[in-house]
Amino acid sequence: MDFFKVANGSLLFVLVAAGIAYVMVQCVLFLRMALKRGRELGIDKKVISDTIKSSAVFTIAPSIAVALGLAAMAPSLGIPWPWFRLSVIGSVSYELMAANMASSALGFAKLGDAAAAGAEPLGAIMFAMTGGLAGAIILDIVFIKKVDSLAVKLKAKAGDFGTVAIGVLFFAVLAVFVVPFFGQGLVAVATFCTSIALTLILAVVAKKYRQAWLGNFILAFSLILSMCSAVLWTQLVK
Repeated sequence: MDFFKVANGSLLFVLVAAGIAYVMVQCVLFLRMALKRGRELGIDKKVISDTIKSSAVFTIAPSIAVALGLAAMAPSLGIPWPWFRLSVIGSVSYELMAANMASSALGFAKLGDAAAAGAEPLGAIMFAMTGGLAGAIILDIVFIKKVDSLAVKLKAKAGDFGTVAIGVLFFAVLAVFVVPFFGQGLVAVATFCTSIALTLILAVVAKKYRQAWLGNFILAFSLILSMCSAVLWTQLVK
């Protein structure tokens, strides 16, 4: 069976839509609970209304990034599964890395080769994209309170150690995502460097000129402009 016939099949669309609908129902229930609690605490209606409006506005920026991520992943993995992953939990960099690792474990040089081989690799790729984060969520439920308490104690005893440790952890995770780009050719490296430059420039502009709104759109603008630069770099390398 064809890879994309399954990846873009109606069954997967229905299952994904059901999962996203479940999450949306949860959001509505939590919103109702929050409104009820706000009224119990005597919070002014205008404060609640302004909070809801500002939160709705600030969801636009990440939504743009998610839409761009979906557009980037759809040619390799179809529409419904990336839609589900990016709508519920996940990121473009993680999902593509997990998919490529799964396809490599199956003996394919790249994700496109797995897609060309038929529908059989799809299940393994979907499991690899889901299993890691699902495990992390379960571990968080069990251990996150203890980890948070330990971090607070370390910060109290060792001063800035907690801040430094978190910074080191962040850079370690960043290195895991960054290193694979340098094995994907000159275009990938140039695009990656362009995205860094754009992010830094936009951050400086937002801070220097006190454009707070721009800070919320740095990710979206960097994604759009970096994707455009990839086209330019491809033409220049040729």
